[in-house]
Amino acid sequence: MVDDQEETAIAVRHAREAAARWAPGRRGSVPGHLVIDRDHAGGHARIMADYFIANPVYTDYHFRHRYRMRRPLFLRIMNNMMERDPWFLCHADAT
Repeated sequence: MVDDQEETAIAVRHAREAAARWAPGRRGSVPGHLVIDRDHAGGHARIMADYFIANPVYTDYHFRHRYRMRRPLFLRIMNNMMERDPWFLCHADAT
């Protein structure tokens, strides 16, 4: 016959074993899902080089087709947002 303390000890041991099985392979917010490195910094650099530098890779036609507005309108909206809300300004990282 098993008393309450033994049952508790067995339950704790089972819980620790289950946690140990998940701990080494878990990296994301959902157990069992893989984390994919999407290279956000590289994507940002490519978009800037393709559309927003002085001599862009793609023309105004391509810009309008992708973003559904003309480049001057997009830049005007972007500049107004940066003037009105400091959240849109670039800041140095704290690290």
